[in-house]
Amino acid sequence: MHPDEQEPPLRRFFPVDDVARMLSLDVGAVEELVESGELPAVRLGPLAEWRIEQRVLDDYLEAKYEETRRTALWRGFDFASVADLDPETRPRKPGAAPATDEPRPTA
Repeated sequence: MHPDEQEPPLRRFFPVDDVARMLSLDVGAVEELVESGELPAVRLGPLAEWRIEQRVLDDYLEAKYEETRRTALWRGFDFASVADLDPETRPRKPGAAPATDEPRPTA
């Protein structure tokens, strides 16, 4: 590798039981999220156990926060507006990618 090139960051994967502990859920609830496709995961290792990538977990949690925020706005907070509910018109953090309902491509 050339000295100016950086190594790509290591991908961190968690087993279902670790994710369950992190989210204060039981293992069965996390397995249901994985098997339904709501929480993407991959089967790895000789026992083909589910593993959830840290980035995927972070994205899932961010989406849940956004879902909660939109639900709260929809339920009648006086300061809500269409711009608050439409991710395309809502201001973004500097450097953030444009909002989209399309799934993020995976590498």
